[in-house]
Amino acid sequence: MEKLRKSFCIAFIIVLTILCCGCSSDDRSGQGEIHTEVSNPSSEQIHQIVISARDQDSITKTKEVTDTESIQKVYAIIQDAKWIKAKALMEGFEDYRFELQFEGGSTTYLVWITPNHKQLEIVIPNEKYVKLSEEDSTTIHELLFGS
Repeated sequence: MEKLRKSFCIAFIIVLTILCCGCSSDDRSGQGEIHTEVSNPSSEQIHQIVISARDQDSITKTKEVTDTESIQKVYAIIQDAKWIKAKALMEGFEDYRFELQFEGGSTTYLVWITPNHKQLEIVIPNEKYVKLSEEDSTTIHELLFGS
């Protein structure tokens, strides 16, 4: 009887742990699951950048960048950034989102503007984090988000 009780308790704890872990996913993006294929395409393989902006409780596609020169500038900054491998938990929802679309996939970047409005913090969900320099932040902001 004692063995049966121990087995039941262990099974109950395992099931409870699985249920708790499955129900506690923290989606900070506000848009459900983000599909991100982190690969390393060349700037020539990227055919467009899709930009979305946060408006209240939703994120809306605002524009597409297809200009080769702009894509190359953005991609160079992203590639040269000093990324930290981490699952970053940012305060609040992202201000913008942009997606590098290339043959066979895409990579989504979530963007927060710092409180002083001088720098961008960028996250590849569940992968990497970077806080760009003021100069790089200004360049990306002008190319992707305007002004």
